[in-house]
Amino acid sequence: MANLPVDQLFRNQYITGSYSQIAAPAAPFEDVYKLGPSGPAERTPTGYFSTDIFNNTRLMAKLRAPKAGPATENVRPYGQFTGTLMRSHSKVPLLDNDIAQYRPRGGQVGTLDASGQKYVADQVRSHLQKMRNLRHWTLRSTLTGGFGVKTDGEDMIVVAKGSGDYDIDSKIPSTNIGTVESIFASDSWDTSTTDITSQFLALNAHAERLSGLPPAIAWINSNTYSRMINNTIIRSQVGTAYRIFDVQTGREVATIPDGRRQSGWAVRFTVIPQILFIVCDAVVQLDQVVDSTAAADSTKFIPDGKMIVTPAPSSDWLGQVIGGEWVREHKADLSPQWHWGFYNWIEPTTQPAGRELIFVDWWLHYLKIPTAVYYIDVWNP
Repeated sequence: MANLPVDQLFRNQYITGSYSQIAAPAAPFEDVYKLGPSGPAERTPTGYFSTDIFNNTRLMAKLRAPKAGPATENVRPYGQFTGTLMRSHSKVPLLDNDIAQYRPRGGQVGTLDASGQKYVADQVRSHLQKMRNLRHWTLRSTLTGGFGVKTDGEDMIVVAKGSGDYDIDSKIPSTNIGTVESIFASDSWDTSTTDITSQFLALNAHAERLSGLPPAIAWINSNTYSRMINNTIIRSQVGTAYRIFDVQTGREVATIPDGRRQSGWAVRFTVIPQILFIVCDAVVQLDQVVDSTAAADSTKFIPDGKMIVTPAPSSDWLGQVIGGEWVREHKADLSPQWHWGFYNWIEPTTQPAGRELIFVDWWLHYLKIPTAVYYIDVWNP
Protein backbone atom coordinates (compact mmCIF):
# COMPACT_ATOMS: atom_id res chain seq x y z
CA MET A 1 0.00 0.00 0.00
CA ALA A 2 1.26 3.52 -0.83
CA ASN A 3 -0.86 5.37 1.68
CA LEU A 4 0.64 4.20 4.98
CA PRO A 5 1.46 7.08 7.33
CA VAL A 6 5.15 7.83 7.79
CA ASP A 7 4.83 7.23 11.54
CA GLN A 8 3.62 3.65 10.94
CA LEU A 9 6.02 2.95 8.08
CA PHE A 10 9.31 3.97 9.66
CA ARG A 11 8.84 3.54 13.40
CA ASN A 12 11.06 0.75 14.77
CA GLN A 13 9.22 -1.43 17.27
CA TYR A 14 11.29 -1.94 20.42
CA ILE A 15 10.61 -5.11 22.39
CA THR A 16 11.18 -4.65 26.11
CA GLY A 17 10.87 -8.31 27.10
CA SER A 18 8.34 -11.06 27.67
CA TYR A 19 6.22 -12.21 30.56
CA SER A 20 3.25 -14.36 31.48
CA GLN A 21 0.03 -12.86 32.84
CA ILE A 22 -0.54 -16.02 34.91
CA ALA A 23 2.02 -17.18 37.48
CA ALA A 24 3.50 -20.64 37.03
CA PRO A 25 1.18 -23.28 38.51
CA ALA A 26 1.79 -24.29 42.10
CA ALA A 27 2.38 -27.83 43.34
CA PRO A 28 2.13 -27.56 47.14
CA PHE A 29 0.95 -31.15 47.70
CA GLU A 30 3.93 -32.54 45.79
CA ASP A 31 6.24 -30.24 47.75
CA VAL A 32 4.86 -31.22 51.16
CA TYR A 33 4.60 -34.98 50.59
CA LYS A 34 7.71 -35.18 48.32
CA LEU A 35 5.86 -37.18 45.65
CA GLY A 36 6.72 -35.36 42.43
CA PRO A 37 8.05 -37.11 39.30
CA SER A 38 11.49 -37.40 40.90
CA GLY A 39 10.16 -38.36 44.34
CA PRO A 40 10.46 -41.77 46.01
CA ALA A 41 8.44 -44.48 44.28
CA GLU A 42 8.08 -48.22 43.90
CA ARG A 43 8.39 -49.51 40.33
CA THR A 44 6.40 -51.97 38.26
CA PRO A 45 7.19 -52.85 34.63
CA THR A 46 3.68 -54.12 33.92
CA GLY A 47 1.40 -51.18 34.69
CA TYR A 48 -0.15 -53.17 37.54
CA PHE A 49 0.95 -53.83 41.11
CA SER A 50 -0.12 -55.54 44.31
CA THR A 51 0.82 -54.88 47.92
CA ASP A 52 0.43 -57.46 50.66
CA ILE A 53 -1.21 -56.42 53.93
CA PHE A 54 -0.52 -57.94 57.35
CA ASN A 55 -1.98 -55.81 60.11
CA ASN A 56 -0.65 -55.26 63.60
CA THR A 57 -2.98 -56.30 66.42
CA ARG A 58 -4.40 -54.64 69.53
CA LEU A 59 -5.66 -57.92 70.95
CA MET A 60 -4.17 -59.34 74.14
CA ALA A 61 -2.99 -62.82 74.88
CA LYS A 62 -5.06 -65.03 77.20
CA LEU A 63 -4.30 -66.20 80.72
CA ARG A 64 -4.37 -69.89 81.62
CA ALA A 65 -4.56 -71.64 84.99
CA PRO A 66 -1.55 -73.57 86.32
CA LYS A 67 -1.18 -77.00 84.66
CA ALA A 68 -3.60 -75.97 81.88
CA GLY A 69 -2.47 -76.37 78.31
CA PRO A 70 -1.89 -73.50 75.91
CA ALA A 71 -4.76 -71.43 74.61
CA THR A 72 -5.49 -71.90 70.92
CA GLU A 73 -5.18 -68.70 68.92
CA ASN A 74 -6.42 -67.95 65.42
CA VAL A 75 -3.94 -67.52 62.59
CA ARG A 76 -3.62 -63.86 61.60
CA PRO A 77 -5.21 -63.21 58.18
CA TYR A 78 -3.46 -61.58 55.26
CA GLY A 79 -4.82 -59.13 52.72
CA GLN A 80 -3.79 -57.58 49.44
CA PHE A 81 -4.19 -54.22 47.71
CA THR A 82 -4.05 -54.09 43.91
CA GLY A 83 -3.75 -51.07 41.63
CA THR A 84 -3.52 -50.05 37.99
CA LEU A 85 -1.22 -47.22 36.97
CA MET A 86 -2.32 -44.19 34.98
CA ARG A 87 -0.62 -43.37 31.67
CA SER A 88 -0.47 -39.91 30.12
CA HIS A 89 0.88 -39.69 26.57
CA SER A 90 0.80 -36.53 24.43
CA LYS A 91 2.47 -34.90 21.45
CA VAL A 92 2.72 -31.30 20.27
CA PRO A 93 3.39 -31.03 16.49
CA LEU A 94 5.53 -28.09 15.30
CA LEU A 95 6.27 -27.29 11.64
CA ASP A 96 9.69 -25.81 10.87
CA ASN A 97 8.28 -23.36 8.30
CA ASP A 98 5.90 -22.00 10.92
CA ILE A 99 8.60 -21.14 13.43
CA ALA A 100 11.74 -20.46 11.37
CA GLN A 101 12.98 -16.91 10.77
CA TYR A 102 10.96 -15.47 13.64
CA ARG A 103 12.54 -13.43 16.38
CA PRO A 104 12.74 -15.22 19.75
CA ARG A 105 10.10 -14.33 22.32
CA GLY A 106 11.22 -11.17 24.09
CA GLY A 107 13.97 -10.52 21.51
CA GLN A 108 14.41 -7.47 19.33
CA VAL A 109 13.24 -7.09 15.76
CA GLY A 110 16.11 -8.15 13.50
CA THR A 111 17.21 -10.92 15.85
CA LEU A 112 16.37 -14.22 14.17
CA ASP A 113 15.88 -17.62 15.77
CA ALA A 114 16.23 -19.67 12.61
CA SER A 115 15.61 -23.07 14.16
CA GLY A 116 13.04 -21.86 16.66
CA GLN A 117 14.85 -23.05 19.79
CA LYS A 118 13.13 -20.50 21.99
CA TYR A 119 9.73 -21.36 20.55
CA VAL A 120 10.31 -25.08 21.04
CA ALA A 121 11.52 -24.52 24.62
CA ASP A 122 8.41 -22.48 25.36
CA GLN A 123 6.12 -25.21 24.06
CA VAL A 124 7.97 -27.91 26.00
CA ARG A 125 7.73 -25.91 29.21
CA SER A 126 4.03 -25.25 28.68
CA HIS A 127 3.18 -28.92 28.22
CA LEU A 128 5.34 -29.93 31.15
CA GLN A 129 3.13 -27.67 33.25
CA LYS A 130 0.06 -29.52 31.95
CA MET A 131 1.59 -32.87 32.86
CA ARG A 132 2.52 -31.63 36.32
CA ASN A 133 -0.94 -30.12 36.85
CA LEU A 134 -2.45 -33.54 36.14
CA ARG A 135 -0.09 -35.33 38.52
CA HIS A 136 -0.66 -32.77 41.24
CA TRP A 137 -4.46 -32.86 40.94
CA THR A 138 -4.51 -36.67 41.16
CA LEU A 139 -2.31 -36.53 44.28
CA ARG A 140 -4.61 -33.99 45.89
CA SER A 141 -7.68 -36.03 44.87
CA THR A 142 -6.20 -39.19 46.38
CA LEU A 143 -6.45 -37.34 49.72
CA THR A 144 -10.12 -36.41 49.15
CA GLY A 145 -11.51 -39.80 48.13
CA GLY A 146 -10.60 -39.98 44.44
CA PHE A 147 -11.51 -38.44 41.10
CA GLY A 148 -13.58 -39.13 38.00
CA VAL A 149 -12.54 -40.07 34.46
CA LYS A 150 -14.49 -39.11 31.35
CA THR A 151 -13.86 -40.88 28.04
CA ASP A 152 -13.65 -38.88 24.81
CA GLY A 153 -12.73 -41.22 21.97
CA GLU A 154 -9.27 -42.56 22.79
CA ASP A 155 -8.71 -39.79 25.34
CA MET A 156 -9.51 -40.10 29.03
CA ILE A 157 -10.03 -36.81 30.85
CA VAL A 158 -9.70 -36.38 34.61
CA VAL A 159 -12.73 -34.65 36.16
CA ALA A 160 -14.24 -34.27 39.63
CA LYS A 161 -15.34 -37.45 41.35
CA GLY A 162 -18.87 -38.36 40.29
CA SER A 163 -18.69 -36.23 37.13
CA GLY A 164 -17.17 -38.76 34.73
CA ASP A 165 -17.96 -42.14 33.25
CA TYR A 166 -16.30 -43.87 36.18
CA ASP A 167 -14.41 -43.01 39.38
CA ILE A 168 -10.94 -43.81 40.70
CA ASP A 169 -11.65 -44.34 44.40
CA SER A 170 -8.82 -44.01 46.95
CA LYS A 171 -10.83 -46.03 49.51
CA ILE A 172 -11.13 -43.41 52.25
CA PRO A 173 -13.93 -44.69 54.55
CA SER A 174 -17.21 -42.80 54.30
CA THR A 175 -16.99 -42.09 58.04
CA ASN A 176 -13.78 -40.11 57.40
CA ILE A 177 -15.56 -37.83 54.93
CA GLY A 178 -18.00 -35.08 55.88
CA THR A 179 -18.65 -34.68 59.60
CA VAL A 180 -16.42 -37.59 60.76
CA GLU A 181 -19.00 -39.30 62.91
CA SER A 182 -20.39 -35.92 64.07
CA ILE A 183 -17.08 -34.58 65.42
CA PHE A 184 -17.56 -31.70 62.97
CA ALA A 185 -20.69 -30.27 61.39
CA SER A 186 -21.19 -28.93 57.88
CA ASP A 187 -21.80 -25.40 59.21
CA SER A 188 -19.92 -25.52 62.51
CA TRP A 189 -17.21 -22.97 61.66
CA ASP A 190 -19.78 -20.49 60.44
CA THR A 191 -20.39 -19.91 64.15
CA SER A 192 -17.58 -17.96 65.82
CA THR A 193 -18.23 -19.69 69.16
CA THR A 194 -17.55 -23.23 67.89
CA ASP A 195 -14.93 -24.97 70.02
CA ILE A 196 -12.50 -25.82 67.20
CA THR A 197 -9.80 -26.87 69.67
CA SER A 198 -12.02 -29.60 71.12
CA GLN A 199 -12.93 -30.79 67.63
CA PHE A 200 -9.28 -31.43 66.82
CA LEU A 201 -8.74 -33.17 70.14
CA ALA A 202 -11.67 -35.44 69.33
CA LEU A 203 -10.25 -36.01 65.83
CA ASN A 204 -6.92 -37.01 67.37
CA ALA A 205 -8.67 -39.63 69.52
CA HIS A 206 -10.65 -40.83 66.49
CA ALA A 207 -7.47 -41.25 64.44
CA GLU A 208 -5.70 -43.09 67.25
CA ARG A 209 -8.55 -45.61 67.36
CA LEU A 210 -8.89 -45.98 63.60
CA SER A 211 -5.30 -46.06 62.33
CA GLY A 212 -2.90 -45.12 65.14
CA LEU A 213 -1.53 -42.27 63.01
CA PRO A 214 -2.25 -38.87 64.58
CA PRO A 215 -3.37 -35.97 62.38
CA ALA A 216 -0.54 -33.54 61.69
CA ILE A 217 -1.38 -31.47 58.59
CA ALA A 218 -4.62 -29.68 57.73
CA TRP A 219 -5.19 -28.11 54.29
CA ILE A 220 -7.60 -25.16 54.23
CA ASN A 221 -8.22 -22.14 52.02
CA SER A 222 -8.25 -18.45 52.92
CA ASN A 223 -11.99 -18.34 53.56
CA THR A 224 -11.67 -21.13 56.10
CA TYR A 225 -8.60 -19.50 57.66
CA SER A 226 -10.54 -16.26 58.18
CA ARG A 227 -13.14 -18.18 60.20
CA MET A 228 -10.40 -19.60 62.40
CA ILE A 229 -8.75 -16.28 63.20
CA ASN A 230 -12.17 -14.78 63.98
CA ASN A 231 -13.15 -17.64 66.28
CA THR A 232 -13.82 -16.25 69.75
CA ILE A 233 -13.13 -19.56 71.52
CA ILE A 234 -9.62 -19.78 70.07
CA ARG A 235 -9.07 -16.17 71.12
CA SER A 236 -10.35 -16.74 74.66
CA GLN A 237 -8.23 -19.87 75.11
CA VAL A 238 -5.08 -17.93 74.22
CA GLY A 239 -5.88 -14.70 76.00
CA THR A 240 -5.80 -11.15 74.70
CA ALA A 241 -2.11 -10.62 75.45
CA TYR A 242 -0.90 -13.16 72.90
CA ARG A 243 -1.23 -13.88 69.21
CA ILE A 244 -3.54 -16.78 68.40
CA PHE A 245 -0.89 -18.37 66.16
CA ASP A 246 2.77 -19.28 66.75
CA VAL A 247 3.92 -19.57 63.13
CA GLN A 248 2.88 -17.88 59.93
CA THR A 249 5.44 -18.54 57.24
CA GLY A 250 5.91 -19.51 53.62
CA ARG A 251 4.01 -16.86 51.68
CA GLU A 252 6.58 -16.85 48.87
CA VAL A 253 5.31 -16.67 45.31
CA ALA A 254 8.69 -16.49 43.56
CA THR A 255 9.24 -18.89 40.69
CA ILE A 256 11.70 -21.68 41.50
CA PRO A 257 14.03 -23.19 38.87
CA ASP A 258 11.80 -25.83 37.29
CA GLY A 259 9.03 -23.33 36.54
CA ARG A 260 6.79 -24.07 39.52
CA ARG A 261 6.13 -21.70 42.36
CA GLN A 262 5.35 -22.06 46.01
CA SER A 263 1.79 -21.37 47.09
CA GLY A 264 0.10 -20.63 50.38
CA TRP A 265 1.50 -20.35 53.85
CA ALA A 266 1.81 -22.39 57.01
CA VAL A 267 0.11 -21.53 60.31
CA ARG A 268 0.32 -23.25 63.69
CA PHE A 269 -2.27 -22.06 66.20
CA THR A 270 -1.17 -21.76 69.81
CA VAL A 271 -4.08 -23.82 71.16
CA ILE A 272 -3.86 -26.46 68.36
CA PRO A 273 -0.07 -27.03 68.34
CA GLN A 274 -0.31 -30.59 67.04
CA ILE A 275 -1.65 -29.44 63.63
CA LEU A 276 0.21 -27.53 60.93
CA PHE A 277 -2.39 -25.66 58.86
CA ILE A 278 -1.46 -25.02 55.23
CA VAL A 279 -3.54 -22.28 53.65
CA CYS A 280 -3.78 -22.94 49.92
CA ASP A 281 -5.85 -21.08 47.30
CA ALA A 282 -4.32 -22.73 44.23
CA VAL A 283 -6.67 -23.54 41.34
CA VAL A 284 -6.69 -25.82 38.31
CA GLN A 285 -8.87 -26.04 35.20
CA LEU A 286 -10.74 -29.34 35.03
CA ASP A 287 -12.09 -30.52 31.68
CA GLN A 288 -11.11 -27.27 29.92
CA VAL A 289 -9.27 -26.74 26.62
CA VAL A 290 -8.69 -22.97 26.74
CA ASP A 291 -6.82 -21.13 29.50
CA SER A 292 -9.14 -18.97 31.55
CA THR A 293 -9.03 -16.99 34.76
CA ALA A 294 -12.82 -16.93 35.18
CA ALA A 295 -14.08 -18.25 38.50
CA ALA A 296 -16.53 -20.53 36.67
CA ASP A 297 -13.63 -22.23 34.84
CA SER A 298 -11.41 -22.64 37.92
CA THR A 299 -11.52 -25.42 40.49
CA LYS A 300 -9.96 -24.82 43.89
CA PHE A 301 -7.62 -27.48 45.26
CA ILE A 302 -9.25 -26.83 48.63
CA PRO A 303 -12.93 -25.96 48.06
CA ASP A 304 -14.75 -23.53 50.32
CA GLY A 305 -16.01 -25.25 53.45
CA LYS A 306 -13.65 -28.23 53.09
CA MET A 307 -10.52 -29.32 54.97
CA ILE A 308 -8.08 -32.15 54.19
CA VAL A 309 -6.36 -33.65 57.24
CA THR A 310 -3.47 -36.12 57.01
CA PRO A 311 -0.70 -37.54 59.18
CA ALA A 312 2.83 -36.18 58.82
CA PRO A 313 4.40 -36.93 55.40
CA SER A 314 5.55 -40.54 55.37
CA SER A 315 5.75 -43.52 53.04
CA ASP A 316 4.11 -45.51 55.83
CA TRP A 317 0.64 -44.34 54.77
CA LEU A 318 1.02 -42.67 51.32
CA GLY A 319 2.78 -44.22 48.35
CA GLN A 320 3.68 -43.65 44.72
CA VAL A 321 4.19 -46.31 42.07
CA ILE A 322 5.67 -45.60 38.65
CA GLY A 323 5.75 -47.70 35.51
CA GLY A 324 7.49 -47.31 32.19
CA GLU A 325 7.75 -48.35 28.56
CA TRP A 326 10.16 -48.84 25.68
CA VAL A 327 10.84 -45.68 23.67
CA ARG A 328 12.21 -45.26 20.12
CA GLU A 329 12.92 -41.57 19.74
CA HIS A 330 12.76 -41.68 15.92
CA LYS A 331 12.07 -44.18 13.15
CA ALA A 332 15.75 -44.96 12.60
CA ASP A 333 16.40 -45.55 16.29
CA LEU A 334 17.85 -49.08 16.45
CA SER A 335 18.41 -48.96 20.20
CA PRO A 336 15.10 -48.46 22.00
CA GLN A 337 15.45 -47.74 25.69
CA TRP A 338 13.22 -48.37 28.69
CA HIS A 339 12.25 -45.22 30.58
CA TRP A 340 10.60 -45.14 34.00
CA GLY A 341 7.91 -42.65 35.03
CA PHE A 342 7.97 -39.34 33.19
CA TYR A 343 9.98 -38.92 29.99
CA ASN A 344 9.90 -36.54 27.03
CA TRP A 345 11.74 -36.34 23.71
CA ILE A 346 11.62 -34.65 20.29
CA GLU A 347 10.94 -36.71 17.17
CA PRO A 348 11.77 -35.15 13.75
CA THR A 349 9.13 -35.35 11.02
CA THR A 350 9.19 -34.90 7.23
CA GLN A 351 6.67 -33.93 4.54
CA PRO A 352 6.36 -31.22 5.77
CA ALA A 353 9.51 -30.68 7.83
CA GLY A 354 9.01 -30.29 11.54
CA ARG A 355 9.18 -32.03 14.86
CA GLU A 356 6.87 -33.53 17.43
CA LEU A 357 7.34 -32.88 21.13
CA ILE A 358 6.37 -36.15 22.82
CA PHE A 359 5.64 -36.76 26.50
CA VAL A 360 4.80 -39.91 28.44
CA ASP A 361 4.23 -40.61 32.14
CA TRP A 362 3.23 -43.68 34.18
CA TRP A 363 2.28 -43.24 37.84
CA LEU A 364 -0.23 -43.78 40.61
CA HIS A 365 -0.52 -42.26 44.08
CA TYR A 366 -2.27 -44.52 46.56
CA LEU A 367 -3.18 -44.65 50.23
CA LYS A 368 -1.59 -47.51 52.12
CA ILE A 369 -3.72 -46.62 55.15
CA PRO A 370 -6.91 -44.94 53.87
CA THR A 371 -8.30 -44.63 57.41
CA ALA A 372 -5.51 -42.14 58.26
CA VAL A 373 -6.88 -39.43 55.93
CA TYR A 374 -9.90 -37.15 56.41
CA TYR A 375 -11.87 -34.89 54.06
CA ILE A 376 -14.00 -32.78 56.37
CA ASP A 377 -16.92 -30.34 56.06
CA VAL A 378 -16.28 -27.38 58.37
CA TRP A 379 -18.57 -24.62 57.09
CA ASN A 380 -21.35 -24.14 54.60
CA PRO A 381 -20.26 -22.22 51.45
